[in-house]
Amino acid sequence: MSPTESFQAMVALAIVLGIAFNLLPFLIARYRRHRNKLAILARTIAAWPLCLIFPLLGIVAWIVALVWACTRDVEPRVEVIPPPRLPRPRLSNWDKLKAKNWSVS
Repeated sequence: MSPTESFQAMVALAIVLGIAFNLLPFLIARYRRHRNKLAILARTIAAWPLCLIFPLLGIVAWIVALVWACTRDVEPRVEVIPPPRLPRPRLSNWDKLKAKNWSVS
């Protein structure tokens, strides 16, 4: 591999890791089932242009999104537990005949 190709690979890896790091608040919010995960994604995406114009403001917006993603405003995890199976009552011969509308003499 030539030095140019290795440099291009390192730049590509840095870009991918940078995007993943910037999306970290959204990924945390999604994993925790936060109620406002889309708003956190919007704030995270809005922090990118702010970093270009006002770097400090973009960093503050990213930190706010990260803190917001870690708050307790999450959807409750619901576990569905099936009801226990009850044994069917055993019918006596008399009940079986009554169910079939047979007369017993």
